[in-house]
Amino acid sequence: MGNVQPQKFSDHGSIIAGTQGVFKIPVPECPPHVAKGASFAFQANCGGQLITATAPAKSKPGQQISISVTTPSDIVCSTLPTPPPGYTIRQQKPIIFGNTSVAYTRRGIDIQSSMSAQVSPLLQEAQSQLIQEAKIQGCNAVLGITFSITNDSSGEYGEVKLVLVTVFGTPCVVESVQILQGLQTTPAMLPMASEIPPEY
Repeated sequence: MGNVQPQKFSDHGSIIAGTQGVFKIPVPECPPHVAKGASFAFQANCGGQLITATAPAKSKPGQQISISVTTPSDIVCSTLPTPPPGYTIRQQKPIIFGNTSVAYTRRGIDIQSSMSAQVSPLLQEAQSQLIQEAKIQGCNAVLGITFSITNDSSGEYGEVKLVLVTVFGTPCVVESVQILQGLQTTPAMLPMASEIPPEY
């Protein structure tokens, strides 16, 4: 038997606190500097956001393509069990969760690299579900977030690989506590997520 060469697949990025939506947009005319039939990037307006999309190779002008866009949320998401500095938990509710999965077949693809590339969007999608559930519960924060990534290849005699991402968290209502001259003022509701100190 020959030696098995080790392979390494990696990825990195950030998980935006927001909800995901799927938009259908038309492919524009191919730019003059791009070869006919080649893939190219273009800008499109999706739900009021100007995003950069990619036209698939061999796509035609006017052809509808689907893209996933994350809309930033005001809900604070943190793996820490405590609220941001200067804030207090007024109310906490039962644990909520979200999960999403993707399945691959071994035929004709590099299954390991495909799995690596899919983990980031799966994390984002699972957190989006968590945020939606927090909104339903009337909360403005989810604390103590925990992610779980599992995989299974027992189906179809090992030909199918399933990757499952599950996320848990505690939905809370948090408020700002301001202390002035030794007196506690009336708590103010949590501001936009962009106003939270960057070091948190």
